[in-house]
Amino acid sequence: AYTHEGAVSGNNYYRLTQSDIDGASVVYDNLILNANCQSDGADSFSVFPNPSSGSFQVLVNDPLFEGLSGLHVIDLNGRIVLSKPLEIISGMNLFVINEPLKSGVYYLKIVNGKAYSNIVKHIIR
Repeated sequence: AYTHEGAVSGNNYYRLTQSDIDGASVVYDNLILNANCQSDGADSFSVFPNPSSGSFQVLVNDPLFEGLSGLHVIDLNGRIVLSKPLEIISGMNLFVINEPLKSGVYYLKIVNGKAYSNIVKHIIR
């Protein structure tokens, strides 16, 4: 049994790897497991407007991220192009992001020491 504490809401995919005590391991590529983890709807992380011209708002309402958390903006190559600290309080939190990002597709997520949020795709024109 395994519990993935950082699972995001929606589909999570897992692949089984068997490791023997002699150090040999087998990866079972033909055995991909899908776990659909649904949020109860009370927690939220969203970005608007989407697409934007580079200035956008981030809305966070999730007790899991209360306290000091961070917003990561990730490009299509998987590089973090912007990391911004966020002080999240109980209830709705609205943060205005106005950074000089190039036009393109980005992925945004909220992170802290306990977990990470669902990933939101954001387009900058």
